[in-house]
Amino acid sequence: MKGSFADILKNLAEKEATRMDAKVPQWASVPGIIWPSRLSAEQCSSSDTALRKARIAAGLAGPQGRVADLTGGLGVDSWAFCQAGCQVLYNERDEALFQAARHNFPLLGMPDVIFSNRELRPGGAAALLDGFKPDLIYLDPARRGASGKKVFLLEDCSPDITALKDELLAICPRIMLKLSPMADAAMVCSRLGCVREVCIIGAEGECKELLCILEKGFSGEPKTILDNGGGRLEFFPSEERACCAIFPESGKNYGWLFVPGSAAMKAGAFKLMSRKFGMAKLAPSTHLYFCEAPDTDAAPFGKYWPVSDIRPLNSAEMKRTGKEYPKCGVTARNIPMDSSVLRKKMGCAEGGEAHIFGVEIAWGDAPAGRYLIISNS
Repeated sequence: MKGSFADILKNLAEKEATRMDAKVPQWASVPGIIWPSRLSAEQCSSSDTALRKARIAAGLAGPQGRVADLTGGLGVDSWAFCQAGCQVLYNERDEALFQAARHNFPLLGMPDVIFSNRELRPGGAAALLDGFKPDLIYLDPARRGASGKKVFLLEDCSPDITALKDELLAICPRIMLKLSPMADAAMVCSRLGCVREVCIIGAEGECKELLCILEKGFSGEPKTILDNGGGRLEFFPSEERACCAIFPESGKNYGWLFVPGSAAMKAGAFKLMSRKFGMAKLAPSTHLYFCEAPDTDAAPFGKYWPVSDIRPLNSAEMKRTGKEYPKCGVTARNIPMDSSVLRKKMGCAEGGEAHIFGVEIAWGDAPAGRYLIISNS
C-alpha cells in the first residue's frame, strides 16, 4: 500500500538530504541547514571541488584577498572561499537562495560575509559591489534558459560574460569563470581573449569543473592546469603541439594499459603524458598508453588495466573473444565502430571482471593496425 502524500514528501526530502550529505558533508553535521531547491542542490559545487577551487582563488587574490562571488547560488563556493581565508561578497539574484544563504552562513561560522541580492547586468556591476573592492571576481553563469533548457553559448548563459567582461575587468584585474565541463576551452579562450589559465578540476576519473582565469591586459598563451586531486599537470598547448610521443615497440611485452580519465582527456596533454610518464602512446590518435609497470605519479590521471592478451581485430577473433568472455566490459577507441557495435559483433553481455579494448595500434614504424586488448583482471 502506498504511503500518504506527507510520507512521500518526507521520503523525498530524506533522499535529497542523503545525497547532499555526500556532496557537501561539512554542511551535513550542522543543525538547521536548509536546501531551498532540488535544482540548486544539483547544480552547486561539491565541497571537494569547491575547496580545491578556493585554493586557486586564494592564490590569485593574495593573502586575505577579497573575492566577489557574483552568482552565489546555494553558497558552497562562497563558503569555500571563506575557508581559504578570503573576504567574501556573496551576491545572488534569486530571493529564495539568497535568504537560504543568509540563514545558513552564520550556522557555518561565516559571520563576516557581505550579502547582496541583485541581478548582475551590464552597467550595474559597480552599484552591485557598493564599495567592495575585489581582488578576484567569481562567476558561475546559469546554463539554463528561461524555459529551463540547457544552453551552451556564452552569450546565452546568465549573466552574459561577453557583455560584462570589459566592465568587470575595469573594476577588478582578474575574473574566475566557471564553465560547463563540456565547453570547448580553446573556443572560449579565442572568444574572450585575455585568458591566462584554463583550470580543469577532476575527481574519480571525471571532469568536474572547467575554470577560465581572465586577467586584464593579458595577451599571451593560456596555460592549461589539470588538477586531479592527487596529481597536478601544467603545460602550454604549444608544448603539446611540439612534443613527440613515444610509440609501442614491436615484440615488447607491455604488461599494463593506461586509460586516461575524462579530466585528462579534456586537458589534451596526450603526447606530453607519454613523455612525462614514459608511456607508449598506442597510436597518434589513440589516446591510450602501454607501460611495463604502473606509475604512482600517473595514477591520479586515469586507470591501469593489466594486459592479458593482444589479438588482431577481425571477425574470427571477435567471435572467439566473445565466446571466451561472454560477460565483459567493452571500449572502442579510434576504430570505425563505437563500443556498442563492437560489443554486438563480439556477442557478449555487460558484466564480468574482464574488459576488452578495441583500438588502433601503431607498432614502431609499421603501418597502424586494429587490435583487441584483453584485460582479465
